[in-house]
Amino acid sequence: MKQTIFNLLDRFFKLGMLFLLSIFIGRFLGPESLGKYSLITSVILVFSTFITGGSDILIFRDFSLKNILTKSIIYSFYARIFFLVLSILFLLVFRRFYFQNITDEIFYIICGFLLLFLFNANEQYFISRGNTDFFFKLTVIICVPFFFIKIFFIHFYSEVIFKFYIDIVEQFFLVLVFIYFLCKFFVFKKENFSISKKFFYKWVLNFIPLWLNAIIVILYTKADQFILSEYLGMSELGKYMASIQISSIILIPVSALLSSKLGLLLNLKINNPTLFEDKVKQYTLFVFRIAILWCVFLYFFSGIILNLIFGDKFSGTSIYMVLYSFAMIFNCTGMVAGQWIIVEKLYWIPTFRSVIGLILNVFLNFILIPKCGVLGACYSAIFTSFITNFILYFFSSNGKTVFFLQLAALGQTFNLKKLL
Repeated sequence: MKQTIFNLLDRFFKLGMLFLLSIFIGRFLGPESLGKYSLITSVILVFSTFITGGSDILIFRDFSLKNILTKSIIYSFYARIFFLVLSILFLLVFRRFYFQNITDEIFYIICGFLLLFLFNANEQYFISRGNTDFFFKLTVIICVPFFFIKIFFIHFYSEVIFKFYIDIVEQFFLVLVFIYFLCKFFVFKKENFSISKKFFYKWVLNFIPLWLNAIIVILYTKADQFILSEYLGMSELGKYMASIQISSIILIPVSALLSSKLGLLLNLKINNPTLFEDKVKQYTLFVFRIAILWCVFLYFFSGIILNLIFGDKFSGTSIYMVLYSFAMIFNCTGMVAGQWIIVEKLYWIPTFRSVIGLILNVFLNFILIPKCGVLGACYSAIFTSFITNFILYFFSSNGKTVFFLQLAALGQTFNLKKLL
């Protein structure tokens, strides 16, 4: 319980500061600057996921079970170095054909971020060791002061780019703390740094589906932003981002709760499989109800909330917030299904699901955004989320279990037995 509370507090603090920062940029600099900020952030997320995707879960698993730096952790670090080099090369190529608004200054900032993401397992480390209270204190001591520094520089220079300079310095301090605790609490064994072909192939079989899934997920969740910026410009992207950021707030408590329960689910799967499935159903039921209540709340108060938070420059766009909240229903239940997949080690299921989601979302956005504008991006998000986080599990032989667990949770929500 203690670990869950501190994990929740840490997520609220971090994501809350990001949300407040976007509010400040939107109110002070306007929709176009918010769109620019969102686009740069999305590019960083895509390439940082390219570097770290898949390895985070493997690192978390080994940190939880051992006090030595295992081959799995070392191989994950080797993989990050390899994908860092590829990321920089890809970014250089993409700048010429698509990311033409990325100046040399922005390019060097992104490279600095990516370099620090080699060591971004700090959160997984503290959660796995049960030290979420210390990680929360670290957030308060380092992240909060840097948040106010970012606000000051953005206000003083009236330019969002300074936010990213301060981000690099902040991440550098967090990496130093992580390395310190890594050296203090873990045993370094020379043999773990050598490469064993047999173990390497086994590690690759675990890593590749997780990595592919992470890449595909981040691409299809950011595709709407890239396409919007291309067709409608930074200002419309900024208005869209203001709305969906509010809709997506529900993901903060859900993700924090589920990440803190992964260890429990792992133990239940080993010791009590029946109770494990019951827990998955309970979590699905809980997050589904919370998401429904969130949709109802936004339906009635979205206009007031948007004007109050972002100001008159964003008025008239509350419909984006309401529509996007429906996608959050399936995103929340999909998070529970994701925990089930990790415990069951069925890593290719989310990869298949995400490939379909990417193709579907990109196709719908290219069709609907030119015709419907920002509303097209909202429609695409709802339909894609419904298909990928619910329907597609039925068409997977291994995924049918979680599909029926979700269906059972929906049945309890609406009391279908009584209706029948």
